[in-house]
Amino acid sequence: MNPFADMENDSVIVERDGTEIARYKCAFVEPKLTIMGDNVNIAEGDKLYQLLPNGSRVEYDVEDVSYRSGLDDMCGCFFVQLEKVRAKPRKSATSTTNHITIHGSTGIQIGDHCCR
Repeated sequence: MNPFADMENDSVIVERDGTEIARYKCAFVEPKLTIMGDNVNIAEGDKLYQLLPNGSRVEYDVEDVSYRSGLDDMCGCFFVQLEKVRAKPRKSATSTTNHITIHGSTGIQIGDHCCR
């Protein structure tokens, strides 16, 4: 029994080696996903596609999968860690570090200090 079925408004497709192996209803929360059920077929290395209302889909790589058993009449669930596949890699933030080494000086001036 799945007590959260009313909240599972998202659909995902799982692909393995380019072949669709399953479709599931879930509540999608990037970058994690919880799929209720004891017989979920998903593994690390699979592709997962989130189906959007406009007919397009967003691609993710499955990074990690873990399972928790349910309580009493409640079914277990699979926790899936995802990594979004991007057409262009994100630009990394760049920083500049200036290394200044001064030896044997008694007076140091940094910047443009002028006496008036």
